[in-house]
Amino acid sequence: MEKIFKGMENGPEAIDSNFNELIDPKRDQTVNDMTVKGKIKTNGGQDMAIKVMNIGRLEIELRRVGSDVMLGLTGSIDASDWSSINNDNPIPLGFRPIMDYRFMASDNIGYAKISLGTDGIFFFRSRNNFDGGVMNTYNYKTNDSWPE
Repeated sequence: MEKIFKGMENGPEAIDSNFNELIDPKRDQTVNDMTVKGKIKTNGGQDMAIKVMNIGRLEIELRRVGSDVMLGLTGSIDASDWSSINNDNPIPLGFRPIMDYRFMASDNIGYAKISLGTDGIFFFRSRNNFDGGVMNTYNYKTNDSWPE
């Protein structure tokens, strides 16, 4: 963009050039705040899919970029040892792990062992002084087709 000032010799050409630059579809754009449902196309051409779901008092946030999935758990896990917590609401296709994924969820007191199966079902395995409150993030790979 060229600065325009009174009395410049090429004023009309500079104005025209500035307008052409503004309407160029390849021009970089910056957005400060944005809420998106679904798919985001980033500068690097990398697609991102986002899914948020709830199982009881547990919020599950899934973000997929390429074959990498970020799993965020926030809230409370209401389950007894050795039980499934989402038979009726599995993790959707597109976000499921390549193989059974086992991880630990921790709170201020203890921890719990949890598995996420390739079928999208969470299995609450056992606990050690765990009161159920979680705020954890995990990463794993998927080879599912891109989510709808």
